[in-house]
This record gives sequence, structure tokens and C-alpha cells, in this order.
Amino acid sequence: RMKTFIINLADATQRRLAMASQCAALGLDYQFIDAVVGNSLSDEDLARHVERFSESGLTKGEIGCALSHQRIYQMMVDMNLPNALVLEDDALCLPTLPALLDDIARIDQPHKPRVYLLTPPTQYVENRALSVRGVRRFFKAARIDLAVGYVVNQAGARTLLKLNSPILFEADRWDFFCEQSRL
Repeated sequence: RMKTFIINLADATQRRLAMASQCAALGLDYQFIDAVVGNSLSDEDLARHVERFSESGLTKGEIGCALSHQRIYQMMVDMNLPNALVLEDDALCLPTLPALLDDIARIDQPHKPRVYLLTPPTQYVENRALSVRGVRRFFKAARIDLAVGYVVNQAGARTLLKLNSPILFEADRWDFFCEQSRL
């Protein structure tokens, strides 16, 4: 079963409990990742992790979020995980999620960097399905800026680490990441 990482602020215990309940009910292999609290980052941390922080226009919260997602990508590389589900702690996991994860694992091409967003796309690049599994369709999408839930393969994790280290953009700047790579 695909590993699930959940980004959660350490003091957000109600959200942690709610996510644990959802994941357990669906039989997901999940692990909580303590979110990086952007407001607690020192000037030295910001200088080390962010490209020209004073000019970046990023808030400390956006930086903490990006660092939290990067932590997961690095864990995927270190653990040699082929893919993983990444959830923020306010995600709603539908009963169809395990079947969707199985479908994604089947269609994934591990040598190609891929991210499968699990939120509704705002615009399709082209109106054709890339792959169809039963009634489920996968589309290549653009102009999407949510990171509540997505699957990333290891090639995608490596690409995202490379593109956003040091931090240049928010964790969910999918349009930029797609433009700059084959993600």
C-alpha cells in the first residue's frame, strides 16, 4: 500500500485525531510530519532556506509550508519510496481514495516526474483524458494552486526538491514547477 504523509502542526491535536481516524478507516499506511512553523524561523533559517527572503514576497507561513512539503520529498528519496500520498491535515478523505491510489500506482511511470493532484482542476491544458481506469479519468492540468492532497512519485519528489531548493515559491506553485521541468 502507498505510504501517506500528513502535514500537521504539532499543537493541532484535533486535526491530527480527525486525520488519524479517516486514514485508519480507509486502511491507509500513514505517518504524521510535524509542520514547519514559519513564524518560528530565525533570520538565519530564512537566509539558509530561502532565496533572497526580503525580496521573495513569501510569508513565513508559506515558507514553513514549502519546507514541510520538502521534508516529505526528502524522506521519500531517503526511504526509496516509489510514490506517496501527501495530505495536509484539513483534507477530506473520501471512501474511494484507496481505489484511486491503486489506479494512480498502476498508471504511474516511475522514471517520469509526476504529481497527481487530488483537488478539482481549474483548467485543463487539453480536453482529453491521459488515462482512463473504469470511470476515472486523469487529465493534464495547469493553473492549479492547491496542495491539500496529491500523490507524488520519487522522480517528482527529486524534481520538486531541485526546483524549490532554496525556497523560491510556495509549495503549490504547480504551474511554475511544470513550466520549469517535465513534471
